[in-house]
Amino acid sequence: VPKSDIARRVGEALELVHLKGMDNRRPKQLSGGQQQRVALARALVNHPKVLLLDEPLGALDLKLRKAMQVELKALQTRVGITFIYVTHDQEEALTMSDRIGVMDRGQLLQGGTPQEVYEAPRTRFVSDFIGETNYLDGRVVSVRGDACEVALESDMRVWATALPGLSPGRQVTLAFRPEKVFFDLPNREGMNTLSGKVKDVIYIGSSTTYHVELPGGSLVMARQQNISLRPETPYQVGDVVQISWAIDACKAFAD
Repeated sequence: VPKSDIARRVGEALELVHLKGMDNRRPKQLSGGQQQRVALARALVNHPKVLLLDEPLGALDLKLRKAMQVELKALQTRVGITFIYVTHDQEEALTMSDRIGVMDRGQLLQGGTPQEVYEAPRTRFVSDFIGETNYLDGRVVSVRGDACEVALESDMRVWATALPGLSPGRQVTLAFRPEKVFFDLPNREGMNTLSGKVKDVIYIGSSTTYHVELPGGSLVMARQQNISLRPETPYQVGDVVQISWAIDACKAFAD
């Protein structure tokens, strides 16, 4: 690079990562987030066609990591180049990406938009890796179109979306997300409804997670947003409740 261009390009790179005016600072005079921005500026100053990032925010604390996620996404939009971003943080993958690829032992299991990968996982591994999931083991009783009836423990019967190739008698695992579970809904078509007992209540501020024990002993997680002004949770340990989830929110995996 000609010397005449170096100062200009360094200035452009620092401005891009919001470090303009800090050219002469020593590393120890920079915060952790600012040091991460310097590393990005050093990568971007060469005008790459693709930027590879291997867990770049892993060493940062939670608050700073979330702030840097927003900055990185905005930066990618400004520079207009492809970022390939490696992370083991599922929430980070959903937050940052236009497209996600889930890999296991060198194999690409599924690719798609964050919504496609989260809402329509094709394998149990993908559903387990991206977000929290409830799992119930059972046996296929009947298949009707793209749905199957499954017998669970204590002969409870529920319906799920069936992947191609399922047949009666096949052992399957049902998967559905905690936020898709509702309490005490009136009976509706297209919904599974089971009775259970609240075993644990976990309050985490914006939401509350309930662990509900089914008659056969399996636990189902249900996550509800705390939209009420009441400080107490609506369900307590020991309460008998009806839990429901939509058939099309429940996948039957044979793997």
